[in-house]
Parts: sequence; C-alpha cells; structure tokens
Amino acid sequence: MPKKLDPDANAAIKLLGLFGLLLFSGKRYSLSELSRRFSCSKQTVLRMLAQLDQAYAIPVKVQSRKNGRQHEYWAEAPRRPLNVSLSAESLSNLLICRDLVCHLLPKELQDEAGLTVRHATALLTDFDQRGGVSDGLAESLPKGRIDYSRHQAAVKIILNAMRKRKVCSVVYHAVSRHAMKEYRVGPLRFAGYRDALYLKCQLMPKPGQEPYKEPMVLAVHRIESVTMTDETFKPPADDHESTPDVFGFIVKKPFPVRIRFSPEVAEYVSERTWSADQKIARLADGGVELKLTAGNELELLAWVLSFGAHAELLEPADTRNRLKETLARMTVSYDAPVTAKD
Repeated sequence: MPKKLDPDANAAIKLLGLFGLLLFSGKRYSLSELSRRFSCSKQTVLRMLAQLDQAYAIPVKVQSRKNGRQHEYWAEAPRRPLNVSLSAESLSNLLICRDLVCHLLPKELQDEAGLTVRHATALLTDFDQRGGVSDGLAESLPKGRIDYSRHQAAVKIILNAMRKRKVCSVVYHAVSRHAMKEYRVGPLRFAGYRDALYLKCQLMPKPGQEPYKEPMVLAVHRIESVTMTDETFKPPADDHESTPDVFGFIVKKPFPVRIRFSPEVAEYVSERTWSADQKIARLADGGVELKLTAGNELELLAWVLSFGAHAELLEPADTRNRLKETLARMTVSYDAPVTAKD
C-alpha cells in the first residue's frame, strides 16, 4: 500500500504532493483514495484540485470522470512536447495589444487573455526573463465605454460558432426599431470601432432568396440573445477583402469628399490616414485640403462637425447642404433661452 503523506504536512506540501501524484503516477484516483492518502477531508481535496486547475503556472489540466458511483481524478499534460519560440519581448508586445483592446471584452474573457499570457510566461526557458514580462505597459482611455458583462455568454457562443462555421439565431434590438427582430446569421469576425464591439456576419437568405452580397454589422451590446444552430455556412471567399478601405465603419455606397481644415487642426489631420486613396494639399494660410472617399454620409457629417469652425465641407454639394441644414437647426436650439429646471 502506498505510503500516506505526513498528516502534519502543511497545505502547500499537500498541494505539491497532489500535483506530483496526479501528473507523474499515470493513474486515476477516487476522491476517497485521495482523502485517505493526504489525510484530509474530501472537501479539502476538492479545494486543492480546484486550486491546481486554476493555477496559472501549471501547464496541465485536472480531469475527472465518473466511474460507477465515484469520480476519478487525474492530471492531463500536453499530448506532445511544446515546440514554441518565446521571448520576454514578444510576450510584452502581446500584453500591449491586450491592454489596448481588452476593455472591449467581457470581464471573463479579459481574465482568460491574461491567464493565457501568464501560462506562456511560465514556458520561458530563462527564469530571469519571466520577471521582465509585466502588466501595465499600455492602457486604453475609452470615452463612453460599454459594459459587456451581460453579453459574456453571447460572445462565447459566437466565438464557438465562428470556429465551427455554424449559423446563429440572433435576437437583436436595433436603434431604429422599438421591437426586437430575429436574424439568422453566419458570424464572420468581431470588429472594434470607437470603443464598441461589433459583429460582422453573413445574413442567411430565406429559402428561394438570393444570397446577400454585403456583410451585416450588428452592435454586440444590442444583441439580446444568441443561439448556435446545427446548420453550417460557408464564408464568402473574399470576406477579408470585401470591405473597402474608405472613411467610416459602415460602408454603403462610397463617394468622394473634399474638406478644408484650418491651420489649428492641419497637423492633426495630416498625421492620419482617413482613406486609402486620400490626398492632402497644403494651403497658403497653413491649413490643408483633404480629399478622401467616405463610406456613408452620417459618419462623415458627425466627423466634420466634431472639428467645429475648423472644418468646412466643400464637396459633394448635397452633403454640404445637409450639413448646412443641421447647423441651422443647431443655431435655432442655441438661440432659444435655456429653461430653468423644475
């Protein structure tokens, strides 16, 4: 009979002993057997198993299965030797990417991302390098951020459907509609835009309908529920090339635009790429004239208005007229006296 662990051993020694037994013995153990072997209650063994399963520095997974009336436990190591090339610098770069976009994800997925990086850090061959991989190298400063906590389950279902190429049934609440609407979609990928998370997907046609050419975009925070079906779909061959590199997130019918910017914002505008085909011309007064292609009018108008008096939309004429109408309505609002609060 195997020797029991010293009953006077502290919790840390018992935890290490449990890890070694499960990983190196090549056997499965019942809860009762582990309780006897480590001279502790079954509840204590379950707590130690949970600690091993959650420990970020251990690249194994505690497994269990039911055998008759009892559960058996063992540790499953990687099935083949790890063959990866890691460095503290590459992991630090990965952390920077995570910190810049992680605010778009639900809390559980944020934690999983951090845990994965810590697992990878434990695989660095040079022990002294592990301390060089640290958090806090970057941060995101979102404005008007969205709490995605209640959408955590939906995001995980969509991610699973993406991997399996499964059609999802999505109940969605659009801004323009008071009632919910259900869509059958093939999820393609997530997109982050202005501190919000969106789902680009393929809207599935009804029987007898022609396939939709353009992808559909859904705001994740407006998804009320999502169910993965057994139906599979095939993504379009040119999925990643289908969206033109133009100004705006929602691309409808692209159109050319010409805008004049004052010297105060000329440097800001010149430093950035607004569309792949943009042209910037310096003006005599120090300002710039920008020519670009816009994907939709609504986003363009909001962007031009954000510069206040420092931007003037020159072309196209009909969009310029709509901007003038907006400014006229704003003038009426600001000319009216502010009423006192009740």
